[in-house]
Amino acid sequence: MRIIAGSARGTVLYAPPGNRVRPTSDRVREALFSILGPRIFGVWALDAYAGVGAVGLEALSRGAAGCDFIEADRGVLRYLKKNIERTRLAEKARIFTQRVERFVAGWREADAPYGVVFADPPYGGNPEEVAGLLRPVVGGLLVLEAADTAPDPRFEGYALTDRRRYGNTALYFLEPR
Repeated sequence: MRIIAGSARGTVLYAPPGNRVRPTSDRVREALFSILGPRIFGVWALDAYAGVGAVGLEALSRGAAGCDFIEADRGVLRYLKKNIERTRLAEKARIFTQRVERFVAGWREADAPYGVVFADPPYGGNPEEVAGLLRPVVGGLLVLEAADTAPDPRFEGYALTDRRRYGNTALYFLEPR
């Protein structure tokens, strides 16, 4: 696993052995950022359920102004910190060691919403619930990664602008209404 493009292109990312985390594959990240194109440039992003930070670091490498990473697992957090250091993007990254629910509950309306929110919750989670949970912090676009299921989930409060399938992974592109 590596950063595909931008200032940190080619940087190898580390992940814990085994099935503890399920980082977004290089193929899916490459497709995701091809779809986003210049939309990522200059925005502040949120990488919810960050794991080792592959998606958020790719966003930073490609020109995001900054990225907040939320990761509750302290064992995985060690890899996230190491990857942020390896990419030399630490000045644009903030880490929140807590559950996503707690992060959102502490959100204040005075806080500016994120231009792009990436959410790759553990498989088995309900994509509709995750989208609903994150709604207060989404200012522009929510990209939700989930196990490919049929039919498409219903996302209250959002317009589904695109859906892409890559093997058993689905990406949902949602904009708040």
